[in-house]
Amino acid sequence: MIGEIGTDLLNRVRSVPSLASSTSFAIGGKATDPALKTIPLPACRLLFMNMYADEDPRSTGSSRGGGMVPADQVVIFDFRALLIVPYLDDTDILTVEFPLLNAVVDAIKDTSVPTASGHRWRLLSQKLSFVYPDRLGFEQRYTIDAVL
Repeated sequence: MIGEIGTDLLNRVRSVPSLASSTSFAIGGKATDPALKTIPLPACRLLFMNMYADEDPRSTGSSRGGGMVPADQVVIFDFRALLIVPYLDDTDILTVEFPLLNAVVDAIKDTSVPTASGHRWRLLSQKLSFVYPDRLGFEQRYTIDAVL
């Protein structure tokens, strides 16, 4: 299921024209430019961060916490999109880079994934992750519920 949900996210980010050929899950390893310092911009690197239960396992069943585990379990998948954009001047940041951040959000949030039982992507946060003399990195955090 992680692969199907990741594929959905990858396709949604690639639907943004300026990121169509520069979005990938590949970071480091044998990828070129593992430090992301020379890749053509703008670019986006996607990260699968974790999957966790959307419940407290001690909250079901008896007062001793020994309840039964349901047959269908709701879990949350947590992904990050690291958007790397040029760092030029105020005009570029306001008229090109910020609209690009919005375009990625619009391509993902509130869209459903068939393999996630129809649940929708949620945008949880967006923050500045790094500043280099020629580029900025913004991290967007998305989650989606799914039933296992």
